[in-house]
Amino acid sequence: MRNLKNFFLNIIAYCITRYYLRKPDKRDFLLTRLWSLKAIRKQFINEIFFIASSSRSRYVTSLNIEATNMCNLSCVICPGQKEGTRQKGMMSMQLFEKIIVECGFIELVQFSQWGEPLLHPQVYMMIDYAHRRGIKTFLTTNGILLGNGISLRLLEAGLDRITFSVDGIGSTYNKIRGASYNLLRNNILHFKKIRDSGGFDTKIDISMVVCRDTEGEIGRLRTEFNTIADRIQFIPIFTHSKRKAKCRELWRGSLTVFWDGLVTPCCVDCEGRLVVGNIQKNNIKSIFNSSFMQKLRYLHARNRFPVPCDTCTEHVFGAVSPRFS
Repeated sequence: MRNLKNFFLNIIAYCITRYYLRKPDKRDFLLTRLWSLKAIRKQFINEIFFIASSSRSRYVTSLNIEATNMCNLSCVICPGQKEGTRQKGMMSMQLFEKIIVECGFIELVQFSQWGEPLLHPQVYMMIDYAHRRGIKTFLTTNGILLGNGISLRLLEAGLDRITFSVDGIGSTYNKIRGASYNLLRNNILHFKKIRDSGGFDTKIDISMVVCRDTEGEIGRLRTEFNTIADRIQFIPIFTHSKRKAKCRELWRGSLTVFWDGLVTPCCVDCEGRLVVGNIQKNNIKSIFNSSFMQKLRYLHARNRFPVPCDTCTEHVFGAVSPRFS
């Protein structure tokens, strides 16, 4: 039965990405979001609101949680660390529990954004708390801190998917990330070994930001991790050119919650210039269709883009489709 379900989900994702979105390379990414008929229905309804250019949307389906905006690296391609002026901090366990209790209707929590989530000493408790309430948990990490039992703790907490940021191979990675590529690769192999030997279901993703320094290494990355990863994705780096089309993110059903509870509709908004509410004061459903959110959708639908949306574009590279256009 499970194989039949996966078969139909694959067909649906294939048709959507090839014939509707015209981004066939995004099929595997879409499959990480379409794990049930319920999830498909919610995304379909939100897409209708997007097509209609409505100032409202229907369902909040996922949250990007910034467990912390502190990081152990200073990557040259990361605006959150290079340009960030927000106060540094860590989300309290109390606030995280409040979010999960109030947002029991969401289907996914992704620990990512503008810091390294493994720096948070309670991230395992957060994963476990969401997992026990039936919410899928994804985590994006630079992978350098894995070790000393961290891999096993993540797996035992019930993590559904881990994404390792691997921006380039060898010296290219060392230049961009300022860290050791060999250390990262060994950590990924160690994580896979523990996962496989323990019979855990956690999926392993490898993600590379495509920029001028890395676009020539797509083939090498595939070769390097093809037998290690469950999925390999390529993400075009953000650039600062004039935006020409409305952004689907405002309708898609995902919101980003900063470590202090501030909420933005945009995962690119490292400075919080589009803050639309505070989850410590407002519930997430009211934020999603607040007057500010409705105004943002209204402006986007009419190709009138506020800062920073007006210059939010992505590196053009033929083999990799943009995400936000």
